[in-house]
Amino acid sequence: MDGAAQQDTERWRGRIVAIYLFGALLLGGGGTPNPETEMALQLLAVAALTGWIFAAPRWYAEMPRAAIALAGIVLLLPLLQLMPLPPELWQAMPGRERVEDVLALKNADQSWLAWTVSPPRTLASFVAIIPPVLLMLATSTLTRNSVPVLLGAIVAAALLGALLGAAQLAGGHGAFRIYAETHDEWVTGFFANRNASVDLFLVGGMAIAALYAYVERTIPRSVFMAGAGVLALAALLTGSRAGIALIPVACIAVWLMLRIDNGQGAINRRRVGWYGLAAVFAASLLALRATGSNRLASIGARFASDDIGRADIWRDTWTAIAAHWPWGSGIGTFAMAVLPHERLDALDPSLPNRAHSELLEFFLEAGIFAPLILAAIGTILVRSALRAWQCPAERDVIIFASATLLLMTLHGLVDYPFRTMALSSLAGVAAGLLLRSARGPQDESKTHARSEEIG
Repeated sequence: MDGAAQQDTERWRGRIVAIYLFGALLLGGGGTPNPETEMALQLLAVAALTGWIFAAPRWYAEMPRAAIALAGIVLLLPLLQLMPLPPELWQAMPGRERVEDVLALKNADQSWLAWTVSPPRTLASFVAIIPPVLLMLATSTLTRNSVPVLLGAIVAAALLGALLGAAQLAGGHGAFRIYAETHDEWVTGFFANRNASVDLFLVGGMAIAALYAYVERTIPRSVFMAGAGVLALAALLTGSRAGIALIPVACIAVWLMLRIDNGQGAINRRRVGWYGLAAVFAASLLALRATGSNRLASIGARFASDDIGRADIWRDTWTAIAAHWPWGSGIGTFAMAVLPHERLDALDPSLPNRAHSELLEFFLEAGIFAPLILAAIGTILVRSALRAWQCPAERDVIIFASATLLLMTLHGLVDYPFRTMALSSLAGVAAGLLLRSARGPQDESKTHARSEEIG
């Protein structure tokens, strides 16, 4: 394949990934209570995969080994949990006593059953994991020229979400809400949950800085500052306490991206960084003042309130973890696993569908394998980031991708961003950017040469 044809193919591959990511950020924010949009997103994933295979017939030769290892680590456990086990094994697993008693009434307690307590839920979770994993694998094969279109897709989705959020607030109760069950009276954009929408706004703000640093000669300084200010305001107006508390993390990442030397020089990046942060805070304060003191008071009241309900869920989750330790209940089975362990004094009409803590929920569902999987994923990503840091031209993207994963991980201590298809897709792209950057220019040229030899 000649150079022009190779570049054309790479552009199409970058566009395919960006289009799917944009669709995921717009359609994947409804969560499990809204399967219609998630099904539409999965169909879009099939179309994107078809287009990707057509545009990259030798994709397997270009994929970093670390990306393949990471995909295997993520997908292997739910597959194993779906495998049928003989009665001697599944009956010996903690937390299966009720299942055994029910089957004994039907004289079916000697049947082979899966490791997970709910195969349909684990299968549904496995299917939902596949698109973000494919997105990670695809991103890891892209070249530097495709990075701006990915960052642009994130920025566009975040700004459109902020625009929709402004219409939601202006329209009043129930106006312009995409999902029936949502955080009304707050900015949610294309999401049902304000805690998910705030992550997109924060990552979108960092993406603007990364895009500005990547192609700094083509983006006016005023556009960068205005976009960052709008998304900071949108993050505040979600009313998400954890999200607002994470704004300094995003600001530090923005400052680092604009301060770091990426080998391009040209402009005073430090000065632009300070101007950008000043614009974020000034625009946020002025706009909040314009929305009225009631909005400021509402945000302040959220920080003053006690989150007793979340603490109750965490306590019940710990009990469920102990009941299913060490093998876990199965990926996607939190609701079924925790219900028998709810304390009577904490019962209410709502159904605890999430632990509101990624860490606790994963420990319940994966058991002793949870820390091993997390350690393996962290090791691969950290090693990739350190290797990529040796290339100055990739440092701004490395900061963006690392900050995205760090921000979502910190938020995941008190919420569940990785359980939303939109945000899990965003995490997949961030991981793919780290793995892609770790290849370096020399690795890219070797990979393309190997791909041509195979062809």
